[in-house]
Amino acid sequence: MRRFTRGMIATLALVSGTPLLAAQEAGPPSPEGIAQAVECRSSPAAYAPYYEALFNDHPPGWAIPVRRNGHEGMTGLWTYRLAHPVTIFGRSVDTVSLLNTWVVIELPRAQALALVREKGMKRVPVRTDETYYRGIDPDHGPMLGAFPDGDRAMARMSGGHFPRDEDNATLFVGCNYLDISETDFVEAAAGAEAMLIKDLKLK
Repeated sequence: MRRFTRGMIATLALVSGTPLLAAQEAGPPSPEGIAQAVECRSSPAAYAPYYEALFNDHPPGWAIPVRRNGHEGMTGLWTYRLAHPVTIFGRSVDTVSLLNTWVVIELPRAQALALVREKGMKRVPVRTDETYYRGIDPDHGPMLGAFPDGDRAMARMSGGHFPRDEDNATLFVGCNYLDISETDFVEAAAGAEAMLIKDLKLK
């Protein structure tokens, strides 16, 4: 169960979507391009080359793997330090991460929540995870979102208690390039939560 819940609702809610489109002709992947991808200013087809290049043991030279990213328990999180800083959400950033079809940056909680409000994201109505979302296209995505590392939440749930938002010192903020509607995302999140509540006997 612990391995299954890594990434929490933000990851579990992706199971009903459609995989990334095949790569189309475009310029080579670059730090500037990944910045656009994090902000949801790319398309699934345009993002696909980044997905292929960075979920790879031999990434492009401008993406330096970060072996110890502070989230070693978060299965499937790949983190890279960029060869030079880029501007993402108005901030100078030199580190990005990928988790399944999410491409994100990590921000302190207050900054992340300010961005959630600025971008008009909504809270996923579940108690087992703090996740926010807004579909660029509500029917197909891509989808802006924010979510925490699930380690602290899992520790509390393993003891039979619901997690507390205030325990999340940081949140990952970025874009999910899966073809999934807001409705399906929320429904999948609710289904994932129901499994967690049942399996962990939460109260």
